[in-house]
Amino acid sequence: MSDETMKKLTDIQARHADELMAHANVVGCGIGLAMKDGLYTETPALVVMVTVKLPVAQLDPKDVLPRELEGERVDVQQTGGFTAQTEPTVTADLKTDSSGKSATTGVATAADDDLLTSESD
Repeated sequence: MSDETMKKLTDIQARHADELMAHANVVGCGIGLAMKDGLYTETPALVVMVTVKLPVAQLDPKDVLPRELEGERVDVQQTGGFTAQTEPTVTADLKTDSSGKSATTGVATAADDDLLTSESD
């Protein structure tokens, strides 16, 4: 996505985010690539995330999202709901190796113990 397209979509999102978030079932909006048949396309879009994607016939007319805003595509994508975690699952610590170069090491919490297995376990 070009910088110009990203800027244009960012500006459109800023102008319309409150309006989009007011629709029932909408849990977020952002900028990304449109999806078709479950696969990402190369088409930049204003992405509206919903808990469940429903056919237009099942929506209250006031909750139908626009197909375009200011000439740019709006793509509705089903994401489910979002919840904030109270504990981080993985944190990254910046370390410096003996040559002075930075290296990132992952540090996992107890919640990830089942994901952290190695051949020596």
